[in-house]
Amino acid sequence: FLSRAFIGLGIIFFWIPFNTLFYEFNNKNAAFLGSIYYAISPVLSLVLPAFSGLVVVGSGYSFLFLISFLFFLASYLIVPKLIEKKELEFDFMSGIKSITGLRTLFFIEGFSINSVTNLTLSAMILIYAHEPIGFGAILSGATLFSIAASFLTAKLSDRSGERRKFVVFAAFGFLISAIFTALSTSPEMFFLGFGLIGFFRAILLPLPLALAADSSTNLPQTIMAREVFLNAGRIAIVVLGYLIITYSDIRALLIVQTIVAAFYIPIFEMKKRKFIKSS
Repeated sequence: FLSRAFIGLGIIFFWIPFNTLFYEFNNKNAAFLGSIYYAISPVLSLVLPAFSGLVVVGSGYSFLFLISFLFFLASYLIVPKLIEKKELEFDFMSGIKSITGLRTLFFIEGFSINSVTNLTLSAMILIYAHEPIGFGAILSGATLFSIAASFLTAKLSDRSGERRKFVVFAAFGFLISAIFTALSTSPEMFFLGFGLIGFFRAILLPLPLALAADSSTNLPQTIMAREVFLNAGRIAIVVLGYLIITYSDIRALLIVQTIVAAFYIPIFEMKKRKFIKSS
C-alpha cells in the first residue's frame, strides 16, 4: 500500500506540464482526449501485469524492477529531445479561483475515484491472488471493461456538450460498483466489481478536467489548480488509509472511499451552475 502511495506522490510535478501540453493539442475535444489519456494505462494494464508475473516467476522481482528502471531512464534521456523547452507562467490564487465549483470534486477524485483502482483495489487483489501470475492475470482481465466505454462516452460528451448527464451517470455507476466490490465475498464478485469500477471510472475521470478546460482562459493555471486539489485528496487518503489498514483492513478503506464518493453527485449538482452554462 505504502509503496504504491509513494510512487504516486513522487511524480506530482510531472502532471502540470504534461497535462498542459496534452490538452493544448485540441481544446474542443477535451473529453475525448481525456479518454485517450485515461485509456493508456488500462490498455497497458491488459498486458503488463500478466507479463510482469511471468518475469517475476522466471527471473525474480529484482529483474522486473531493473526493466522498469531502464524504461524510466530511456524516458529521461529521450523526452527532453522531443519536446521543446517552454516556460509556463501562472498565478497561484488566480488558478485556484479559475476552478471554482470544481475544487471539491477534484479533491474527491484524488481521495476516492482516482485512488480506488490505483491504490486500494490493487492492494485488495492480494486477498484473492497469492502468486505473481494470478495477481497479474486479475489486474489485466479486470481493466478490459473500461476501454471501449471511455472512448464512446467521451466522444458523445464532446459532441453534445452536455457534460452533466455523463458525469452523473458515471458517478452513480462508480458508486454502486464500489459498494458491490466492498461487499464481495468471492474472487468472481471481486473481479466483476473491479471491472465495473474501471468501466465507470474511465468514463468519469476525463469529464471534470474537460469541464475545467472548456472554460479556461489560462490552461496551465487551471491544470496547476486542479493538481493542487487532486493531490491534496491523494495525500489525505494515503495518511488515512495507512491508519485504517493498521487498525482495521483494506475493505474498511474501500468503504470509506465509497462513502466519500457518495457526495460527488450532490456536490456536483449544487455547484454545476458555476461551471456549466447549460445542464
